[in-house]
Amino acid sequence: MRILADGLRFSLVGAAQVAIDSMTYIVLTQFGLETGIANVCARCAGAMLGFWLNGVVTFCRDGQPRLRMRLARYLILWTVLTFASTVSLIEIAASNGLASTWWCKPLIEITLGVGSFILSRHWVYRRRPMRSSPQLLLLDPDQQIRHSGQAAKQTCTWRRSVRRAGHERNGRRSGS
Repeated sequence: MRILADGLRFSLVGAAQVAIDSMTYIVLTQFGLETGIANVCARCAGAMLGFWLNGVVTFCRDGQPRLRMRLARYLILWTVLTFASTVSLIEIAASNGLASTWWCKPLIEITLGVGSFILSRHWVYRRRPMRSSPQLLLLDPDQQIRHSGQAAKQTCTWRRSVRRAGHERNGRRSGS
């Protein structure tokens, strides 16, 4: 049930992130900054905390890609979600006024957080893909992608034993 534990930790980190993001947004818009610029600045403040906490607390595992790879993936995800959030807030401000965006901002961020969890868990902070080894070359490319860890070792061992049995049937020894 690792997904439930990840989800709980992500929710706690996300709550802190949304609080900082929303408070920063409200303060910046009260000082007269435009909705779009204020949202990007507020999301930057929340993103710094969120990237660090999710990497250290929520999705901390062995075999994660290096920081640069995670950061690049995170920035791509953050840019797409920030665009969606900013467009939504600009539309709300245009139709209902600035004060209504202060109440909608946390709701928008929580809604985007669901998609963010799935993409963060399976793409941004995912484990490192397996590297090709001579044993894995026995598997076709689709199987290399699907298998990991012990399952791949068992499959490779099975494939080698099948090949040995075939060589022995053809009159060749397995070591020759």
